[in-house]
Amino acid sequence: WEWHSHRMNKTYNRIETPLRNVDGTVSKLTIFRDITERKRIEDELREACETLKELDNLKKNFLNTAYHELRSPLAPIVGYASLLSLSELTDKQRDHVHNIVKYARKVEEQITRMLELARIDSGEIALALEEISIPEIVNETVKSFEPLLKEKEQAIMTHVPEAIEIQGDKQKITTILINLVSNAIKYTPTGGRVEITAEEREEDIQVCVADTGIGIAREHLPKIFERFYMVNTSLTRKPESLGLGLSIVKEYVKLHGGRVWATSAPGKGSKFCFTLSKRRTK
Repeated sequence: WEWHSHRMNKTYNRIETPLRNVDGTVSKLTIFRDITERKRIEDELREACETLKELDNLKKNFLNTAYHELRSPLAPIVGYASLLSLSELTDKQRDHVHNIVKYARKVEEQITRMLELARIDSGEIALALEEISIPEIVNETVKSFEPLLKEKEQAIMTHVPEAIEIQGDKQKITTILINLVSNAIKYTPTGGRVEITAEEREEDIQVCVADTGIGIAREHLPKIFERFYMVNTSLTRKPESLGLGLSIVKEYVKLHGGRVWATSAPGKGSKFCFTLSKRRTK
């Protein structure tokens, strides 16, 4: 046990050890060890942890408020730009208005991602579980990218069995797939190929998105799912990207009891895979 001397402002640790005497009797050996410095360090660490918790909560509250405040002006910007597009404009002016809307929506998308990560950190995210069809989600995702695929002259192939169903959150699983397919298209040159595969296994479902793009160096692979991490190459470092898409993918996969990983090599394309647990996720 510990004993504190208020007069000396010292803290001691008392240890009692049985000691057998030469005559066969047993007595106690009492040792007092000065642990004042250790207690002082422990108290300082405890106070530092409490301070860090308070600062973390302040940071989260500030960021949450900031994200909402940043998003508020975007709606009128897009609205007024849309009204301008209805006016008589030259082709050059119409291009300018189109760019205003385009980049305002990109900013809105990034802010929405930051808000989503803030909600995940605060534990506000819950899964809306339902029986969903993986082939249906894949088909809807591919259809949404048809204009972009046509623009980049890319082909997309799917190898998904017809009867793969799982209990999960359709919106979040769709977001996972959209993020991975979007990256595959973005970082694959014109004329490239994207492939989506799905496989039902004993305990989970595995979905992979592969591309014939520029690839990722091995040293970057362990970090690409971290927030704000971007591979620093001239082709992949996009000014409108904050490196949040894969972070959201990772968090949504974890909520479904799965894991996500990537394999890649420069110039040989990338392959992103994730699993979704078949058990009911709570």
